[in-house]
Amino acid sequence: MAASIWTVRDGVAQANFEPFAARVEIARPHLGLLGVRPGIGDATHPVLQFHFAGTPEGPEPISDCYVRGNDLVARYQQTSERPFETQLYWRILADQIGECVYGAVEVIASAQTSLLDSHPAVMSHTRIAAKEILWLRGDAATDFEDVAADRPAVARPKGGKGCFVFRPTDGQFSYIEMVHPVDFDESKISRDSEEIAIEHQLISRWMEKGVIVRARLRALIVDRTKDKEIAVSAYQSFAKDEIPLTT
Repeated sequence: MAASIWTVRDGVAQANFEPFAARVEIARPHLGLLGVRPGIGDATHPVLQFHFAGTPEGPEPISDCYVRGNDLVARYQQTSERPFETQLYWRILADQIGECVYGAVEVIASAQTSLLDSHPAVMSHTRIAAKEILWLRGDAATDFEDVAADRPAVARPKGGKGCFVFRPTDGQFSYIEMVHPVDFDESKISRDSEEIAIEHQLISRWMEKGVIVRARLRALIVDRTKDKEIAVSAYQSFAKDEIPLTT
């Protein structure tokens, strides 16, 4: 049996699949994906942070955590402050890592409640040292638009796709983040002179006991010279992919 991409020790899950590497502090999903290689995210510029409505920024109570193949699954208990259970399913997309693609991750977030009525909310947040972020407005590589630097922006399905390309200041790599079209509702982009941040509203709805709501997000680290073409191809492939039955 092939060794898993993930190793877990002392509450930290480390993923290694050359040239990609990253780690997750399992009880602290709000810290995001850390130690990312090639160098995109770090403690100062985290990527794929997950926030659950009603939860302070601290350790989350874990009800279950395990590794299955290339996947890390963490389930967080329902609490009095957060009346819904949440699961994060971190998937290393090894089959997509290769020429011009140096890292590929999918996260499936899900929520369910034991109450008769609840309104769970799950958001993701990424902040990168970059001066440019492109938003895919159509179906081709020529349909990217540079988000204006002088004001915050809100991206919604009526205006374009849930696909965004960050161009970090180092100039060698680009970072792509995309929300599955079924789950794309609203993404907020903010920026200052040195950083760009994006927040995706992944789950936000009233639900009742017995219902499970899921949302999917993918991220890739790619060659800067082909970032638009790779982003379009990856987004189209993502849109066609069915959600894994194992979730």
